[in-house]
Amino acid sequence: MFTIFSIPKPFVDPHISIIQENAIKSWLNVSSDIEVMLCGSDSGVKEFCQKNNIQHIDQVECTESGTPLLSSVFDSVRKQIKNDVIVYVNADIIITSDFLKIFNFLPQSEFLIVGQRWDLKITELLDFSKNWEEYLKNRINLEGVLHAPAGSDYFIFRKESFKNLPPFAVGRVGWDNWMLQEALAKNILLIDATPLVKVIHQDHGYSHKVDSLKEEDKRNIDLTGMTRFLPTLRNIKYEIGPQGIRQRIVFFRNFRQIFKKNVYHLLIRFFKK
Repeated sequence: MFTIFSIPKPFVDPHISIIQENAIKSWLNVSSDIEVMLCGSDSGVKEFCQKNNIQHIDQVECTESGTPLLSSVFDSVRKQIKNDVIVYVNADIIITSDFLKIFNFLPQSEFLIVGQRWDLKITELLDFSKNWEEYLKNRINLEGVLHAPAGSDYFIFRKESFKNLPPFAVGRVGWDNWMLQEALAKNILLIDATPLVKVIHQDHGYSHKVDSLKEEDKRNIDLTGMTRFLPTLRNIKYEIGPQGIRQRIVFFRNFRQIFKKNVYHLLIRFFKK
């Protein structure tokens, strides 16, 4: 059906290892038709792939600090897969069978499908032999928080798209914004799947980040070529709902935002008097 690929962090930190195992096993369990591929040579990745019978791309280009470059990963994945549709997912993201609904509405033309995530604190390994999807849906309803539409943790597109991806460092800022901007610039149909599916981001710390984080963040921003405007999910005009792709109605949402802003300023003026 499609190929999911990702670049896991090292399987060293106990909590990072747990959430990555949860995420990747969710991809394997939603459908036997999904091809899963992990990339990179960080500690434990090869062993995890061998243990779970997952395809592994070991050799990828990296920054001077050893952070994998997304351009190298994307190119390597394209060379090894047969599916026309590919999905990049961050290695801490759990998907459920709801995710498969997206593929009922894929356009015939080029597209890029992204969406918001639901943040949830998970500290234990999930039991995929039981009703794990129902368990997670209940947890989301009780504790989940919809993340602000400032970035995306998954990208669905055709294999031949985005071949000009710059050498962004994975896990650093800017590259997700570039994907949106590239779709907008090339009239690739850009679609938000948030109304249709809930993907789960497992909360974690950031002690794994290297000292060169700020330098690689700056380099990623430079590679975007965007100095003022970085598009986010707020700039998407189309969305997927239960009935399919539709143009997003933004009038009332914008009206509500303007109304709140004006009321806020009126209150400030009132109290200043």
